[in-house]
Amino acid sequence: MNTKTKKLFISLAGTLSATALLTACGEELDQLTNADLNTVASFKDLGDCNSKNKGRMVYVDSSDAIYFCADSVWKEVNLSEVKGSDGKDGANGKDGKNGADGKDGKDGTSCTVEALKDGSGYDVLCGGKKVGTLLNGKDGAKGADGKNGTNGSNGSNGKSAYEIAKENGFKGTEAEWLASLAGAQGSSCSIKVNEQKNGYDLTCGDKTVTITNGKDGESVTGPAGESCSTKSVEGGVEITCGKSEPVVIKDGSNGKDASDDACRVVGDKAGVVTLECGKGENVQIEKFYKGTCNNEPFDPETHFCNFNEKEGVFAVLELCGGKAYNPSEVICKDGKRLKSCPSECNSEDCEDRLYDMDAQFCYAKVVYDLCDGKDYNPMKFECVENELQKYTCGESEYDLETQFCAKRGDVVERVYKMVKIGKQIWMAENLNYEIEDSWCGGNRKSGDFDGGDCDTYGRLYTWATAMGKPENECGSNHDCDLGTGYVQGICPDGWHVPSDVEWDTLIDAVGGISTAGQKLKAQTLWKAVDGIENEDAYGFSALPAGFKYVNFAFTTDGNHAGFWGAKQWDENRSYGYTRTMKSSSNSVNNGGYFQKDYAYSIRCLQD
Repeated sequence: MNTKTKKLFISLAGTLSATALLTACGEELDQLTNADLNTVASFKDLGDCNSKNKGRMVYVDSSDAIYFCADSVWKEVNLSEVKGSDGKDGANGKDGKNGADGKDGKDGTSCTVEALKDGSGYDVLCGGKKVGTLLNGKDGAKGADGKNGTNGSNGSNGKSAYEIAKENGFKGTEAEWLASLAGAQGSSCSIKVNEQKNGYDLTCGDKTVTITNGKDGESVTGPAGESCSTKSVEGGVEITCGKSEPVVIKDGSNGKDASDDACRVVGDKAGVVTLECGKGENVQIEKFYKGTCNNEPFDPETHFCNFNEKEGVFAVLELCGGKAYNPSEVICKDGKRLKSCPSECNSEDCEDRLYDMDAQFCYAKVVYDLCDGKDYNPMKFECVENELQKYTCGESEYDLETQFCAKRGDVVERVYKMVKIGKQIWMAENLNYEIEDSWCGGNRKSGDFDGGDCDTYGRLYTWATAMGKPENECGSNHDCDLGTGYVQGICPDGWHVPSDVEWDTLIDAVGGISTAGQKLKAQTLWKAVDGIENEDAYGFSALPAGFKYVNFAFTTDGNHAGFWGAKQWDENRSYGYTRTMKSSSNSVNNGGYFQKDYAYSIRCLQD
């Protein structure tokens, strides 16, 4: 026994008896430990933990640990040297239940200012609808150039217009005279298509003239069409068409600078945008709300509107990492939205685990990382290099919820169906592992060495083969040592041959022995019997694979199913434990024993 183990025993002795006095190691310590604790070589040697050994402690030499039998389970006792340290603080009480989710409030209408494509101004849009247009002033058209004057007849320079004006009584400087020559600015004109008259409407000021397209004459000698003439007049151009009154197109005036009437954003705070249009006495102030929450403005880029259904109130809350959330279910911490995933632990001391909603998700009380930013069913897919792939067993795909991949070390065997009944997980089909001293079940005739249907009924095994033992060690007339703990036998890794206690647990879970056969038998392949209706209520799907007894005699034809258990009959070492079902009964036999050289089916149970 090493020094560490002796220290564990000293600590254990001090824990179990406050009045015990340990003063030395050596022989005295060995006497104490040998008297108080049994020692076994490995964990499997512990045996079942039941009412007979409840409260017993055993030292397991292979793992250098002590195990304590409580609640039908061997529990490891973890101890260290006692140093008189303070006890740990008690666990905090559970949080109260979260309130009901609040309904999302409606987003308020926001307004924006959008420039016109031609650059002439801006459209004001509120809630996606146009509510007005702000236009820039337009420049007026340029006036026509004046005609050049003729030279004097005598070749000398004539008097200037300014000199002639002074002779005719003008008083003032030349600059003042030039300024007086500028005529009043005329109004601008516009042209638009007139489809009804097949021409164009020319509008100048409050007058409109329609210029129609000419029509083809009916003959060469037809009447001449109406023509128009133009001439320059003071401050514009005069147009005369036929006998109609002439129209004067005056020079346009310069538009106002855009800066005089343009709108500017002068405020953007707490979801309110303030526009200032114009200047001076004509200035106008307009306010637009980006969003409202029960008449309270807010900025949707930084906040959101939340309605607490339980309290019946609205509230503007800050986004968490740029995203809205339900504060009754989600906690915002350091810019992350954290949600609770219920714990698998059933103790009152357990606390639910918080996970990041933007990186993880909760499935069946377990937290998984998102795959390519999305959640998925981890029972059907696995995430490999950020891509979802179905689970494969060799070349076969399978579903983790209803199937498992049977392996033996590094060797992949095949996919089996499975089912959870109560707290146990059973194979939902018979074991089909080919090995010596095994035969295909179902459809067998007496003396038929090669018959049966392994794919449907699985295989039949002798008791020693099922336990993974040779016949000369555990067969008929041999006292077989199965050790303690699970008996894997010929079951795949992580599964074992069920004990008699585990068979009893299954039968209790489906309603008791008198109706267990009706609940567990498959609905097909059994021989029809009046008054017997198989339900297969839990998906166990027991099939009538029959059994082999002496001299290769088989019995089947839909009447019988039998399953070995990991137990030898104490009174006769030639018999092993079984559970059997018949087509003529709704019950399961209450734990019978048959000869070890008979061959029955195996249903493995998950460890």
